[in-house]
Amino acid sequence: RRTRMLLLVRTVLHVPHHSPSTAARFSSSQPSSSHVTLDCNVLSSGHQSMEWMLPDLTTLEKTDSHRIVSEHNRLVIKNTSLSDSGLYHCFVRTETDVDIISYRLTVRERLLSPSDLNGKKMSVDYGESLILPCSVTSPQPVETRWILPKHEILNASDAKGRIHVSQNNTLIIKNVLDEDTGEYSCLAANLHGVDMLSHMVVVASKKEEDSSVSSVVEGESHFLHSEDTEGEPEPLLKWLFKITKRAKM
Repeated sequence: RRTRMLLLVRTVLHVPHHSPSTAARFSSSQPSSSHVTLDCNVLSSGHQSMEWMLPDLTTLEKTDSHRIVSEHNRLVIKNTSLSDSGLYHCFVRTETDVDIISYRLTVRERLLSPSDLNGKKMSVDYGESLILPCSVTSPQPVETRWILPKHEILNASDAKGRIHVSQNNTLIIKNVLDEDTGEYSCLAANLHGVDMLSHMVVVASKKEEDSSVSSVVEGESHFLHSEDTEGEPEPLLKWLFKITKRAKM
């Protein structure tokens, strides 16, 4: 007796920033030669038939210049664009059973120009906390994730050091550093496609500690004033003196 199999594979691609409809690319190769391949390999001792279901729930009846089913039932998508995002199913049928292999394909722009940002461009002070909400409305179940500046991915309730995502998809970064500057994208995907909200965050330089220097002529009086302090119990105030001796010629 065979056991029915359901395999879900998630794939994330990056598209060059200059056009949402240009090809996906994995390296520095030219966009026109880029493509993605989805495998559908199922072992069977008897006769089997195969078909691919696209994100819009239609089956791929015949190949074209954009989608090609090559040997070994591989689906090749050329010139990948944002509209190709979604859930792909490969159905393999035998006389007694059906196996399904599913791919979640997410295509996003590699870099966004300032005019392409649909979120906010914000500045946060060094050492402060950064909070980025991501509100999603959909009649169907939605999977959300945050894509960080170095292409790291965090799902809901994930945490990584100073960074974590709450259950309501809000991204929180504590004690922000200069390295946190960059593009933050919230990506929401369901059965029919994806939507993305992108913010550009700039971390302001670390402020130098406020210090004051006073000079006084030897033999004169000098008054140093402390700032007002209050609290319960009353705080204890102390002065610290650093004595510097000058060499005499």
